[in-house]
Amino acid sequence: MQGASQANNTINTLQSQDYRKIIKDIITQADKEAEIFDPFEAPSKLLGTSDEKKLDDTQYITELFKYNLDVIKNKTDIVVAYIPVASQGTAVEMWTAYQHGVC
Repeated sequence: MQGASQANNTINTLQSQDYRKIIKDIITQADKEAEIFDPFEAPSKLLGTSDEKKLDDTQYITELFKYNLDVIKNKTDIVVAYIPVASQGTAVEMWTAYQHGVC
């Protein structure tokens, strides 16, 4: 599941993330066995950290984004992207999915 987090903000603020629960609920209603990868939850679930990292930690954000792209390339069957505002990150994620035959 992909979507705008910081989007085109010039300050370190996040877009509303309410859509994530809505999309997860729709997916699990359609397929109760679906495994959902939410990159917003990746730091604690997949990278072994529970620390709240700052949005201005460029190295951390870069590594997390690379990990996210790796999941899309190697472990994903379908990508659901919600983009109510321009999001370069989501655009790269969608392009990566397309390049690797992910729906």
